[in-house]
This record gives sequence, structure tokens and C-alpha cells, in this order.
Amino acid sequence: MTLSALTLVINGVTLSLSMAFLVIILWYDSRLPLNQAFSYFLFAVLVWNLGAFLFNFASLTGAIPLLSDYAGIALEIGFVASSMTLYWVSTALVGLQSRYIRFVIFTGLVFIVGYRLLLIVITDELLYDGFQPIFLLSSLLFNTFSLFIIWRYRRKLKTQLMMIGVAVFVVGQGGAFVQPDVVAHSLSNVVSCFGVLTLSFGLIKQEIINPLSQRDTQVETIYQIGLAISSLLSLRTVLDAIATRAAGWLRADGVCICLTKKNETILTVVTAHNLPQQYIDLNIAFGQGVIGECVQSERTIFVENYARDWRKTDDLPLARDTFGSVICVPLRYGDQIIGALEVITSRKGHLFDANDVYALELLSSQAAIAISHSQLFEEQRELGRLRSEMVRIASHDLKNPLMGASAHVELMKEHEQVADVAELQQSLSVVEAQLARMERIIQGILDIERLSSPSAVDERCSPYEIVNNALSELSYFIDDHEVEIVADFADDLPDFRGNAKQFERAIINLIENAIKFTIKDNPVRVCVTVDDGNIRFSVSDGGVGIPEGQQDQVFDRFFRGEQPGVEHVTGSGLGLSIVKTVVENHGGRVYLESCPGDGSTFYIEVPTQ
Repeated sequence: MTLSALTLVINGVTLSLSMAFLVIILWYDSRLPLNQAFSYFLFAVLVWNLGAFLFNFASLTGAIPLLSDYAGIALEIGFVASSMTLYWVSTALVGLQSRYIRFVIFTGLVFIVGYRLLLIVITDELLYDGFQPIFLLSSLLFNTFSLFIIWRYRRKLKTQLMMIGVAVFVVGQGGAFVQPDVVAHSLSNVVSCFGVLTLSFGLIKQEIINPLSQRDTQVETIYQIGLAISSLLSLRTVLDAIATRAAGWLRADGVCICLTKKNETILTVVTAHNLPQQYIDLNIAFGQGVIGECVQSERTIFVENYARDWRKTDDLPLARDTFGSVICVPLRYGDQIIGALEVITSRKGHLFDANDVYALELLSSQAAIAISHSQLFEEQRELGRLRSEMVRIASHDLKNPLMGASAHVELMKEHEQVADVAELQQSLSVVEAQLARMERIIQGILDIERLSSPSAVDERCSPYEIVNNALSELSYFIDDHEVEIVADFADDLPDFRGNAKQFERAIINLIENAIKFTIKDNPVRVCVTVDDGNIRFSVSDGGVGIPEGQQDQVFDRFFRGEQPGVEHVTGSGLGLSIVKTVVENHGGRVYLESCPGDGSTFYIEVPTQ
């Protein structure tokens, strides 16, 4: 008696709460497939609870004899219908949408109702005598499918309450199989009611509460990105802010930002949030992996399960072994793609869905503007620094040789009647040397301007001719410094495609630097070899070497080393930066090896094709 009364109370409370949840779900969005499935599930639970409520009430009061039979049939139909619609809800929760699922569910519902009506017609009386075995078997089958789907695709669930609710509901219904009597059904109903309430609260939390609670985070994210747009922040600060916000908004385990290189079909990894730092500065070709495919196709790429679904090349090391779900969106500024933003979960993390894709696309539009503005700001700052350096060059580096040349011209004017030819030739040589020095400085400034604009790099270039032309142009400089040049060419060197004049300028700058820094009586070696499909130029000097702390800066504009032993060396600090720009324009790379006291060797590698 006590158990029946308790069951009656619980059924009444559950009935009221289920009706309230049903109204809330339908009011929020009746067109959402998950909400539609859940509304049918709640309706089936209502029928089950209503039948259980009336059955227990009739059993307690003994009123209306036929009431218990009607209630028992409603309880039976609601019990099986709840199992069937729970399977529908489970497939909707994990995104396994299919037009056949609804057909199966509605066909099953029609079958159980029709079967029960057929029994009434056959027996010619309305009498409830317990659950039919076929109904229990159907319920067991659909509950097993529901548990399997929820467990198999648990990473797709946005809240664990959904999995707990399904498990509790199935366990509750399982009590009817252990002891198929009225008491067992009462206990089964009570336990399943808690599962329904857990599921209902989980769905409302997932679809209503969480989006509302995350709205502050989303607004804050957009605000911070907008603040970056209007603030004069460095590019590094902006990139870090975007990566951090994207990871927090989408609950991503890692974020990767790549930017395109000017006039090239290559992307460079510039930010690797919660990812191996070896990814930084990694080059990715257009069409390579998810990132390269995203930029090349100019569309968002969503890979739900990377190891299972991505069949093309990997863009990042260890991606196949560590990545779970991946979304990559292009960063578009105006009509140009400036890069890509990729968010990643681990293999055991949750899986992204369509809502996450939409959120990242929304964030990417703001991120692209912030990145572009930061790049423009840094370019303006670099132009300001360049302007200051130009003034310094004009006032100092150009002034010194100009004053030296002017002094010797004045000296020749004062001694114009002297017929000392040797003295006159010496003065003319000094003037010529100072003018040549000025020309090299001006040439470096002009080279920067030329290289800032794209030029054709598609003519056939001969390594022999490039090196020989460079040595020919530097012949006076070589003689003046009394340095021995040792040139060594590998046999059968292939040609490569590029801009011969630009590449010749790069080789001239390397040889000129080597001559200036070489200690007297040490030779400068120029070698050209072929290695792994690349042509390698190397220029070695016999100088004092470069300290390890300065080696990363030698290719920066206007950088000049200050180590002891090179105080006498003059220059603008532009030569090596020009070399780097030229080599990168040819799809190659430049690097150095240096040990203090043993000189330095600079290498240029360009592809033969």
C-alpha cells in the first residue's frame, strides 16, 4: 500500500514536470529535429505515466472497474512507445539523422497500437492481463540500440546528463523484465521517471541554459576582437588573443593560425595554441592538408573525425595520431584570403557540430580584420623606422664618403699646377672609391624598393654566369681589399628558374660581406653544388665569426653586429636583408653557420625546378 501511494505521488509529480518540459521545448524551437524527437518521447512518457497514475489510483480506490483495464493498456502502449521514441532521441542527440528513423518509429507505434486493438477484437473483451511478450521484446531491442548509440557516439554529446538520463531510463525499464508484475512495473516507472527528468533537464541545459550562459563569453570574445581592431596592438598580441578566445568559445584543445606569404602559394604557421611549438614557422602549401585545402578552395572545411574521415595528406605532423575533430575556416579580408584559422579537439575530446562551424565563421570575419589592421600597423611602423634609417644613412653613411671625395677634389684644385701624375692618380683613386661606396649604399636602398614590388622570376638562370658576373662586378672591390677568391663549381650544374639580376645582387651582397669581414691573408670561398634537388650556393669568409646571440638578427634590416674586431667595417645593414628577400622570392631559403673566431658560411638553397 505504501509503495503504491509513493508511486502514485511520483507519477503525479513526473506527469506535471513532463508536461512543463514539453511546453518549454516546443516553445523554444519546435522545428529543431532534436526537439521534435524529444517532444514525441515526452508525449509517450506522458501516456505511460498517465496510465501508471490511473492504474495505481484504480488499484488503491477500487473505483470504476474498467478504469484499471484502460489504464493498463495505456501504460503498456506508453511503455513500448517510450522505448521506441528514446531511440529516436538518441540518434538525434548524436546527429545520426535519417528519414528512415521516423518511418521505423511511426511504423512501430502503429504496430503496437494495432496489435493491442486486434487482441481486444479477438478476445471480445477489454481486459488488461499484463504486458505482452512481444511488447517487452520490442522495448528491450530499442533500449539496447539506444544505449549502444549513446555510448558509441558519446563524444558528440554536449553534456553528460544526456548519457546519464538515457542509462537511468533504460535501467528503470529493465526492471519490468526482471520481475514482470505490478510491483516491478511500479518500481520501473519510478526509476525511469528520474531518467526522464535527467534527460529533460539535460536538453534544456544544452539548448537553452548553456547558450544563454555562453552569450556573455561570446559577446566578450567579439568585444575583445573588436578592441584589437581599434587598438594599435602588435600582430603577435592579436594572434594570441584570437587563438585564446577561439579555444575558450568552442572548447577546443588546440588552435592553429596560418598566414599567407605575399605573392606566394604558401602558408606559414604563426600561432600554435596548446599545440607543439615545432609547428611554428612550418610552411604549408596551398592544397596540402585541411589548412591548405581550406585556403585553396576558399571555403570552410569541417572534419568530424580526422583519423576516420580525412583521406588526403596531413598538413601538420602527428595530426593523424592526435587530432579528433577539426574545423578550418579561411581568413578573408576584402577579396583576399590572408590565412586560415583552425580549431582542433583531441582524439578523446568532444566532437564539433554545425553550431561550432557557424561560431568559428563568425569569429573568423572579425579575426581577419584584426589581423589585417595589425599587419598594416606594423608595416606603417616599419616604414617609420625605415624613414629614420634613411635619414641616418643620408646624414652619416653618405656624408662620410662624400666628404672624403670632396676633400681630395679640393686638394687636386690646390695642386692643379703640380705635374705629379702619381699623386694625382692616387687622389682620383680615392675619389673613385668613395663614389663607389656611395653607389653601393644607394644601390641597397633602391634594391629594397624594387624588391617590395613583385617581379617576374621565371627566366632561366645559370649558376656559373651568376657567380662569374658577381665576381666581375666586384673585381675592383676585391683588388682594393687584396682578398683571394676561391670559386668551386660542381660538375654539370643545372639551371634554375628565377630573376637573374635579383639573384646576382644577392650573391654580390654575400661575397661583398665576406670580403669586408675576412681577416687579411684568409681567402673567401664561393661554392656551388647540387643537393637533394636544390642548388646550393655557399660563401665562406675567414673572419671573426658571429656570436650565437646575434645569428638570428643578421638578416634583419639595418642590423649591424657589434662584436670586437669589426669596428672598421662600414655598411648600411641592408645587404643580408636583401639576400633573404630575394631568396624567399625564389622559393628558397638562406641560413648560416658560424663559430666565433672561425669565420662564417652563408648558404642559399633554391629548387632546380
